[in-house]
Amino acid sequence: MKIDGKTYSFQPAILESPFAGDKRTNRIFAENIVKAKLHQGFNCFASHLYYPHFLDDDVPEERAMGIAAGLQWANGIMQVFFALPEWLDVPSKGMRLAYDWHRECNRNIHCGIYNMEGACRLMIPEEDFFSNDGWIVYLKNQQEAKQRRSDA
Repeated sequence: MKIDGKTYSFQPAILESPFAGDKRTNRIFAENIVKAKLHQGFNCFASHLYYPHFLDDDVPEERAMGIAAGLQWANGIMQVFFALPEWLDVPSKGMRLAYDWHRECNRNIHCGIYNMEGACRLMIPEEDFFSNDGWIVYLKNQQEAKQRRSDA
């Protein structure tokens, strides 16, 4: 697509990040990642930036409806970015639900720890990202393995 003489091309993607809890901070976090991903050539849809404008996330039925509608948007989209802020160590309940759905649909899943500006600080294998131990344990295990290799 060409606009004002410049050509734009984006790969469609889904962004999954925390929303519940500190909604204001989590919304800003997600907005910054969407912006960063646009600069990287990904057009990320983040349902949690859209549906809460007219659905109440504190009403269980409306929250469930928003999650289901957001997951349906993913049909035909193969790239999914799971983003966890540096200050959280495990994904939210909603992120885990989305993960199960996207895995069942055989999508390409990318898991990372992001700073507030939307930059990915660390990519993590999905099985470690979604473990009950959290990404900090993964990082600690990686550092210990590196130390063992250097000691050998």
